[in-house]
Amino acid sequence: SDPSFAPWRLEAAKRSYSSTISLPLVVEGQTFGMLAIYSMEVGAFDTEEAKLLSDLAVDLSFGIQSLRAAKAKHQAEEALRRSEANYRTLIEQSVDGIFLVSPEGRFLDANTAGCQISGYAREELVGLRVAQVITSEDLPEMSTSMAEVLAGQTVQNEWRCRRKDGSIFIGELRTRRLPDGRIL
Repeated sequence: SDPSFAPWRLEAAKRSYSSTISLPLVVEGQTFGMLAIYSMEVGAFDTEEAKLLSDLAVDLSFGIQSLRAAKAKHQAEEALRRSEANYRTLIEQSVDGIFLVSPEGRFLDANTAGCQISGYAREELVGLRVAQVITSEDLPEMSTSMAEVLAGQTVQNEWRCRRKDGSIFIGELRTRRLPDGRIL
């Protein structure tokens, strides 16, 4: 008999509905849906039942919010995995050697090309001091360059480097400090 129910009255009568309760589904103050329960009994939802169903709607809202948050987290993690895979592919497929060095001058990582150029496996290179692969003649220049890099400058130079087998090659280096302090 509620006038605001007029648009649904005919369909409710076809199904023999005599009463209904509508409960909002709310997340963070925003209504995103509604739980509607119909009954063939007139006045089927007393105060106690309405309170119980209202609590159910709150629990249902929380469950839906939790499912949506889990889905969003999964999607974000998947996007991060794809991004990391793309980054790793980019770095690993580079024909240039790329080295990551600690501020103290120890190798932290290198790409495949860097390992091939130096003759070291990644596991052998990690932990070595950069000074161990630079010829003694270039060590004074390296110290000056590292000071400039640590001061925030990008430095480009050529150093004579020693491969694992002892052979010498000229390395053209473009070196800079990353925001986290590591050196690229």
